[in-house]
Amino acid sequence: MSKANRLKKHILSFVIFLIWLCIAPPYSPAAEIDVGLVVPLTGKLAPAGRAVRNGALLAVEEINQTGGISGNRLHAVITDTSSSPAGAAAAVKALVEEERVLVLAGGCGSSSALAAGFEAEENQIPLLVTTAADDRITEQGWQNLFRLNAPASEHTKALEGYLSGLVNRNSTAAVIFERGPLGDYGLKRFFRLQRRLGFRIISRVGYDPPRDDFREEILRIKGADPDIICFICRAHEGAVLLRQVKEAGFESSVLLAGTGDLLTPAFRELEGGAAEGLLGAAWWVPHVGYPGAAIFRENFIRRHNTEPDYWSAQGYSAMWVVADAIDRADKLDRAGIRASLEKTNLMTAYGPVKFEDYVHKKRQNRLPSLAVRWQRGLLRVVWPRNVAEESIR
Repeated sequence: MSKANRLKKHILSFVIFLIWLCIAPPYSPAAEIDVGLVVPLTGKLAPAGRAVRNGALLAVEEINQTGGISGNRLHAVITDTSSSPAGAAAAVKALVEEERVLVLAGGCGSSSALAAGFEAEENQIPLLVTTAADDRITEQGWQNLFRLNAPASEHTKALEGYLSGLVNRNSTAAVIFERGPLGDYGLKRFFRLQRRLGFRIISRVGYDPPRDDFREEILRIKGADPDIICFICRAHEGAVLLRQVKEAGFESSVLLAGTGDLLTPAFRELEGGAAEGLLGAAWWVPHVGYPGAAIFRENFIRRHNTEPDYWSAQGYSAMWVVADAIDRADKLDRAGIRASLEKTNLMTAYGPVKFEDYVHKKRQNRLPSLAVRWQRGLLRVVWPRNVAEESIR
């Protein structure tokens, strides 16, 4: 090739390169889609808030590792509610006005969730409540509030199903409870269970915490010879009570956990085997048979070196629900995501998610509750049968 032809070739290549520079789209990294996470990181609800946050961040990591949402990365913008309704309202306002997020999740604690829901409705931004059980939350007629967890009134349904084969209207029950808000709430749920199953309550024993010796109260309960004993207490007192009940020889009584404190991985470290056989109502446990639950548990333990609790599962699954809604939305704005959430039908590690309107409730996920039992140091699902472990059905 002559020198002139080589020069022409180089000039032509350079011209083609210049044309490509003019018409090629400018390089830009993948965009981020911001999701607001409204959780208590300080105050009395901080353990729940941190657990929800840890689960949510694990989900965000997994979503981004698998390509994000249409190539865009998901980003959680986290705000602290300080465990108060005022803090929850302020957190929503900050996320809407300063961060300009498109959708919210969180709202731990019923009073905080109600405050966050009101603010979300005022700003017309969808809010997926993860961890608040007051029935009123989805009874306000709000168009922007969705709830992942089921309401308090449905919490004991699976336990009722399981107990219906163990107790009847001739059965008797005793309840020992911490005086104060915890006891009041637990008694309300226990009385609901009693009305539905028909057993008779023959002994009620209240106490003021903290306590390390319940032998006097236990002797009084033993004298009544109940078929059922319900414990409405915090983890420390629950461990003491169960040890002393075992020592007193309640061989035939059905033992019921009246609070979620007695159904957590942390409680296992306190009870020392005394909780064997203790039954309770739960929304989720690590060994539930939902698709994806085992993988979530494995990944969570790898990241945090501890078992996930139901709060972590709620945060994790909520973020997958939000990502699914964003991915299906016709338009990437608040109205589009809200419309997409309305059509959600997704199986998550926390269970099936589909938002429905029924009775007085709007956009409520009708998640089945679980009956669980401590067995050889693990919480095992015993009801409903379709998610109970094969060996104990």
